[in-house]
Amino acid sequence: ELADVLKKSLGLISADTGTMHLGCACGIPVVGMFYRDNTIEKWAPDETVYNSKTLFRESDAKIICDSLFALINM
Repeated sequence: ELADVLKKSLGLISADTGTMHLGCACGIPVVGMFYRDNTIEKWAPDETVYNSKTLFRESDAKIICDSLFALINM
């Protein structure tokens, strides 16, 4: 059911979870939020493969939303 919802979405802002990876698999723009820098290299979506942006410890909602809007408008 979640994949169906994601496929109908314009984009996704998600913490580093399975939902973030499912969003990438569904082909929608994804902003992935990471808190621990030692997990980024292993788990962050490859921005050259997926329409995604990885943010690290970002707390400014404007930056987060602007990152998603930039991906949507590509």
